[in-house]
Amino acid sequence: VNAYNSLIDTFSSLTKYTAVDAGADSQSSSNGALLGDSTLRTIQTQLKSMLSNTVSSSSYKTLAQIGITTDPSDGKLELDADKLTAALKKDASGVGALI
Repeated sequence: VNAYNSLIDTFSSLTKYTAVDAGADSQSSSNGALLGDSTLRTIQTQLKSMLSNTVSSSSYKTLAQIGITTDPSDGKLELDADKLTAALKKDASGVGALI
């Protein structure tokens, strides 16, 4: 979770957009170096897709079922340690199959 959230922070800084006044000659120098980069967008889309896909070979189908959810405001993962612990106690192999 922490590694993923660190990656999201890096993506955010690399794709940061700072609005400029209409008619300005150039974009802001504080814009991220990879703003608008299609490869980075593809990676972001694929990661989000992987996190939201369901798994049919496990008793747990989604990360949310084991306590890992995505904050809709910033895209970072949040961990409910109690829910994860309960899932591991109930079916550790199912958690492993999901992950």
